[in-house]
Amino acid sequence: TEGWKAEGNGRLALRLNIPMRAKHKMKIAGAFQFRGNTVAPHPALPALEQAHGRIEFTESSVRARDVEATALGGPVSITADTRDKATAVITARGRVDTGKLKNTSAQPEWAQHVRGSTDWRAVITAHGRTADVVFESDLKGLAVYLPPPLLKPANDRLPVRVERQVLGSTRDRINLAVGDIVGMSFVREMNGATGATGAIPRGVVRFGG
Repeated sequence: TEGWKAEGNGRLALRLNIPMRAKHKMKIAGAFQFRGNTVAPHPALPALEQAHGRIEFTESSVRARDVEATALGGPVSITADTRDKATAVITARGRVDTGKLKNTSAQPEWAQHVRGSTDWRAVITAHGRTADVVFESDLKGLAVYLPPPLLKPANDRLPVRVERQVLGSTRDRINLAVGDIVGMSFVREMNGATGATGAIPRGVVRFGG
């Protein structure tokens, strides 16, 4: 959660067990209940507004159920579980509604080229301070106003998959697939201290199936 910003109130319940002769074996268990909060995970990601739910945690795990919020003009449902002591898996399911994004500060640049609403799913696999991300949608219900072959009426499906894989402290790989129209994969150099992206040393673009 480094770099996250949050606004709002909540209720924290916390239990500590600290052995006097073995403080390194400290046990922590707690829960955080919140309602009406705003969470901004990253400047490049949409803010979660009117977030509410309950998060339970220990010194080695986190669990979230029935966490709901609003993002990209539509509802979002979030769950989280710890796979092992070093890995947390966060799953989000939501719906984009461009009609509610129009003429608002939350409207991303790509929303100017689409109209309608569609479902999406994202899985974030966090390893310490880094995270792999997979985003998927079939874009059904969303009309795309881009030059052919990306031009699409709302009723058609066009599967889109965006994947980010962490390759180390200073590199990641971005994979993008848009149906059988185009696919690309490229490696990015990153600043290990700030996370800012820099040069792209290599990449591949593929057209057609």
